[in-house]
Amino acid sequence: MKNTYKKVKLIEIAELNSRQIDKNFTYKYIQYIDVSSVTKGSINNIQYLKTTEAPSRAKRLVEKNDILYSTVRPNLEHYVFIKEDLEANTVASTGFVVITPKKGFVDPYYLHCLITRPQYTQYLSQIAEQAVSTYPTITPNVMADLELTLPPLSEQKRIANILSSFDNKIEILKKENKILEDIAQNIFKEWFIKYNFPNKDGKPYKDNGGQMIDSELGPIPEGCRVGKLGEYFPVTTGKRNANHARENGEYMFFTCSQDNLLCDEYSFNNGALLLAGNGDFNIKWYKGKFDAYQRTYVLIPYNQEQLGYLFFLMKHYLSDIIIGNRGSVISFITKGMIEDFTVFIPNEKIEKQANKVFSSIIQQQAQNDTKINVLTKTKNTLIKDLIK
Repeated sequence: MKNTYKKVKLIEIAELNSRQIDKNFTYKYIQYIDVSSVTKGSINNIQYLKTTEAPSRAKRLVEKNDILYSTVRPNLEHYVFIKEDLEANTVASTGFVVITPKKGFVDPYYLHCLITRPQYTQYLSQIAEQAVSTYPTITPNVMADLELTLPPLSEQKRIANILSSFDNKIEILKKENKILEDIAQNIFKEWFIKYNFPNKDGKPYKDNGGQMIDSELGPIPEGCRVGKLGEYFPVTTGKRNANHARENGEYMFFTCSQDNLLCDEYSFNNGALLLAGNGDFNIKWYKGKFDAYQRTYVLIPYNQEQLGYLFFLMKHYLSDIIIGNRGSVISFITKGMIEDFTVFIPNEKIEKQANKVFSSIIQQQAQNDTKINVLTKTKNTLIKDLIK
């Protein structure tokens, strides 16, 4: 089969930046995809903007089967394949090359898998490093001249179908985790914001006349109290710098990034909440051996059974912790902002119910994450074997 492969340049089988938004277009809103919202094949955020508020770099229309590939720091893997139909007003940043595969010349998903293989991303990164600019950058012309080796179209489609089946399974598991996340947040709000946890008869406490008492947070259920987050865990940080990460490490390495990294050594071995001290202030949870970046807060509960409950509590109040008493968003979180944050503390009976419910949810999410990791590794192995 190898002798039927042919060499082509990307420009021969795809159009680049072929659909520019009309300056006189009449959309009231646009769906805007920025480089920072795309990582390793996933779009983390699509911004809905009024056209009058859209940044000047929002120029390139995007459609199903397009490939978005960042021209700035291409080694950071800011690329994504658009596999679903989008609204007609979806626009990508000029920080991307928008690659539109030509029908009958190449399978779109196969092309995406091919040009994101290490031999191509590393090649583009080397060229980017030579650019005379503030950041390592490639031009659309560099992408256009990228030389590829392609099998026959029928073989491309066969391989693409195999690989996309893994994506479909992964997507189902991610959606299930999102549903579990929504369920947990709704339970938390109902029980600990509205105070409608089950009473002795299994009915919503406050809505069924449960006794309330005054507190600095306003009326709270009788038998409960107000306290500080610092009562639940000591507030510490990791000690490692970014160089601690290893591509094929054995242990998880948590930084302020959304992405999880690996390392060869660990400093912690327990269930913990990992809170980014700056950046987007994301929060995760993990059980096991791991290490952490020096600006990542490691919050290990005194009572490990509370891990799930505390995770959803922290997620609910995270924006309040960030803003605190300052009235505006800050650039980094301090230790005091966490440990001195005031929260409602339920009584022992309610707490045990909550621990059981939220532990069950995070355990199910963890099982799904394990399946996702296995599927992702299997897919990546297949890509190495099937796409040369």
